[in-house]
Amino acid sequence: MFYFGTNTKQNLDAITHEEVVEMAALLAKSNKDTQFFVLPTMPLVRELKKASHGSGLWVGAQRVSGTQKNTTGKISAKLLAESDLDLVMVGHAERRAFGEDSEAEINNQLKALIEVKLPILYCIGEEFLEENSVFDLEEHGWVNHESEMIIDCDMDIEMIEPTDDTPPKEESKGTWPN
Repeated sequence: MFYFGTNTKQNLDAITHEEVVEMAALLAKSNKDTQFFVLPTMPLVRELKKASHGSGLWVGAQRVSGTQKNTTGKISAKLLAESDLDLVMVGHAERRAFGEDSEAEINNQLKALIEVKLPILYCIGEEFLEENSVFDLEEHGWVNHESEMIIDCDMDIEMIEPTDDTPPKEESKGTWPN
């Protein structure tokens, strides 16, 4: 199984989010050999999860709190699990770069998600790859998918966040959008 997905940015409006999920749901229905997923902006997650029902598209969250404290503005792993999400991203490069996710916080996030048995899209970050270009991913039970992957015992997921200058990977299916 090939896994392919994206996360959205905060500046997309609700209509654009709906269009992204609608297109991804159509792809999920017509490509049974690929598991598609979308990680939308948090206020829209539940609505978009409902909109994708029956398509096979996974909808998940872009973040989770690693604290057990009752903190304003944080989202607990328990609440995400109760929202019937399919996966949660942890350790995105932007959040690391802006100092929002320290290694200790990421560790706590992973523990919280494991406790509620939610699949994790764990981003190892570009810096890690640059420093470990000969890192033996197979030795660690990971599949080399460039910068982001899932660690959930049973599956490996690739997340691609294209930019205008990102070329398609040779093994990618389909064509690169212009």
